[in-house]
Amino acid sequence: MTWSQIMSSAASSLDYLRQLETAKSILNILKTNARAAHSLGHSYVFQVREILTNRSPKICTKWKLFSV
Repeated sequence: MTWSQIMSSAASSLDYLRQLETAKSILNILKTNARAAHSLGHSYVFQVREILTNRSPKICTKWKLFSV
């Protein structure tokens, strides 16, 4: 699953984020992004902007769910 697909599904129900397969996908995306950030350095800002823009509505709510 892509980040956009996960965020779109989570917009319908936050319970979607509690599913094991979804959590695995998110972990994989985060690991990939961490490697990209390390390799790209400052250029990685464009990827972060994509993750945090309006394409990911209510991201703070979703982030809070995982950070508790």
